[in-house]
Amino acid sequence: MILRLLLVEFVMKDAWIALEDMKIPSESLGVFRSLSYNSILGLEVQMSFLVL
Repeated sequence: MILRLLLVEFVMKDAWIALEDMKIPSESLGVFRSLSYNSILGLEVQMSFLVL
């Protein structure tokens, strides 16, 4: 589970940087981020973020 999370984080980090470069408001970015993680890994990831 942790390995999958790290892999996705590594792959998607460039996407977050690109989106931030486009000057998208941070609230939208946060929503986009949780939706992306939701669709990829499901609720288990949401739970791990709550723990962190």
